Amino acid sequence: MFSDIREYIKDIFINISDKFFVENIFASCVIIFELLNINKHFIISWIVTLLIIILKIKRKKLVDTCFTYNLFKYRQFKNFRLFGTLNVTLFILYILFYSLLTKGIVLLNVLLFMILRAVFTVEIQFAQNTLSIELVESILYGYDFVIPEPFENEYLEKITILMEDFKKRDRKRLEENFRSEKLKIELITNISHDLKTPLTSIINYADLLSKKDEFDDEAKKFLSILKRNSTRLKDLIVDLVFASKTSTRDIPVEKSLVELNEMILQIYGDYDSLFKKRDLDFLYNSTSDEILIYTDVNLFVRIVENLLSNAVKYSKQGTKVLAGVIERQSTVEFYIKNIMAEKLNMNSDELFEELLKADRSRHSEGSGLGLNIVKNLSEILGGDVKISIHGQWFDVHLLLLKDSE
Repeated sequence: MFSDIREYIKDIFINISDKFFVENIFASCVIIFELLNINKHFIISWIVTLLIIILKIKRKKLVDTCFTYNLFKYRQFKNFRLFGTLNVTLFILYILFYSLLTKGIVLLNVLLFMILRAVFTVEIQFAQNTLSIELVESILYGYDFVIPEPFENEYLEKITILMEDFKKRDRKRLEENFRSEKLKIELITNISHDLKTPLTSIINYADLLSKKDEFDDEAKKFLSILKRNSTRLKDLIVDLVFASKTSTRDIPVEKSLVELNEMILQIYGDYDSLFKKRDLDFLYNSTSDEILIYTDVNLFVRIVENLLSNAVKYSKQGTKVLAGVIERQSTVEFYIKNIMAEKLNMNSDELFEELLKADRSRHSEGSGLGLNIVKNLSEILGGDVKISIHGQWFDVHLLLLKDSE
């Protein structure tokens, strides 16, 4: 029985030496001894605290259980430095004020140290909450963080275990999604390849048949429809494969230094006849005569081509299409604005969603994947693309770094 009691007392002292902060021990001793009306309780409180400090030093736990020291040690966290400074100030003021108090005012003495202990408790709780939030964010955003040992408790340990479990499950889910996406792209690529071979043959033979004079007008009309739709089907397949590759960033990037104005106007040259056919007036403006940018030419050309194609297909006939480049210190912004032929019943973010956009395209000329490809390519190049709709004006803004690696 005595051995059990001894072990129980030993466990209490070990627990006090390993887990309780020195500041709380001292404040608690003063409160207890004052209430018990023990003579020279203030000095005895210091003695008891020093004995526990010696025990902490022996168990190599003093540094970890000195609360104020650890606030300064981990001062990079919000308000830790402030609380550490507050504790030092309060401790000095309490000792000075306590030495001047009339020793007979027990309740006032107790109240002062109860307030001091409450301040420590609130600070400890705040520190643990701050660190638990940091732990959760580290797992969510993928950086390493471990709760400092002085601030650990059973609840934080549970949070750590739960979040680590979440991290493992989330990683497993991402890996499964990646494998699924990879299989889907391989399937799309393989099927597209199988479709393109007979489709190319159909297009070629339709083209040969359309050049013969023996067919009547109705037969030629059917051949024209066959050729147009087979060509559109081929374009859809090409866009689908390319969109799948860009969505997984499976695109090689080879950057070089190019002059932006000249390149954009050269690309527009291939679309000039289409613009004139729809009576669209293309106006280009640049903030500088020469704008150099370090980027992948092929990917940037594809972006501009998709945006020009989008403007041709969806602009109101007989209107203006405004385009240009704005040069800043470290970035360039390419924009293109057009007046829409029909009002869109969707927000700008939805336009980047390939399935929704493709559904809209079933009643139009395009594949519905153009803007999705633009968004993916801009991110591959280290930039960003934004769409804004003001009335019937449709604005696309592409932001790129001048010399991003």
